[in-house]
Amino acid sequence: VFEFETPDHSPHQLVDLKGINAGYSEVVLSNVNFRLSDGDRIGLLGRNGAGKTTLMKTLAAQLPPLQGAYTGDSKLRIGYFAQHQLDLLNPQWSPLDHLTDISDQENDRSLRTFLGRFGFSGDMATEPVAIRSGGEKARLVLALIVYRKPNLLLLDEPTNHLDIQMRESISFALQSYDGCLVVVAHDRHLLRLVTNELWLIDDGSLRPFDGDLDDYVDWLRHRQKGTGKLIERQLDEESKKGKDSGVTAEQITRSSKSARQERAKQRVKVKPLR
Repeated sequence: VFEFETPDHSPHQLVDLKGINAGYSEVVLSNVNFRLSDGDRIGLLGRNGAGKTTLMKTLAAQLPPLQGAYTGDSKLRIGYFAQHQLDLLNPQWSPLDHLTDISDQENDRSLRTFLGRFGFSGDMATEPVAIRSGGEKARLVLALIVYRKPNLLLLDEPTNHLDIQMRESISFALQSYDGCLVVVAHDRHLLRLVTNELWLIDDGSLRPFDGDLDDYVDWLRHRQKGTGKLIERQLDEESKKGKDSGVTAEQITRSSKSARQERAKQRVKVKPLR
């Protein structure tokens, strides 16, 4: 089991998007106005291909806006997880090589201990990434994110490729995470556990979603007209992701929740009003 350490800095306002048009050669999202503040825990909803990943890349400053203003705090530290990042790992490097590359520590033992929390112990810490499975690569990417102590977590399908034990670990860790969190996931069970606010991308726009995840399922079914079995397949996929997770609400410890709430109260005392 791992946990996210408290970020070194917790700016009140982390990212502000004003009048953003986001996309590649063509606009995918239009006139996006979206602000992320310390403590926000947002689930991002939308049909497949609606533009969720486009927004996540824009928030991560990996996709420059076609129009509008992106403002990030000077002490913003982003932890961005997406499936394509597994391919960005150096296949010839070991997990220890990857961690050493971003660390200012010279103590191999402490780095090995850290990697051991993610299942990379013994020879696994020094063997090349090329021989690792998709799930193991995902664990390594998560480990590198956790090590940096981000104050903004952007997680795009973080539980894909992970086994049940690791899904449980990330659910526990996200419950007690102190920073700002934005999650895209077909795993609705994960969204229920770690987010408290929902936003929807639809028809090229972003807006708050007025309802819970059950309402979202109804919304998807209502939008089924003209898309037929496509929506049904998406719902089936989301249902399976939720059932596959071994985590239940009862398994989330009250101590981790209360600890996060207490730390949040302390931060509120020193932060300005919105």
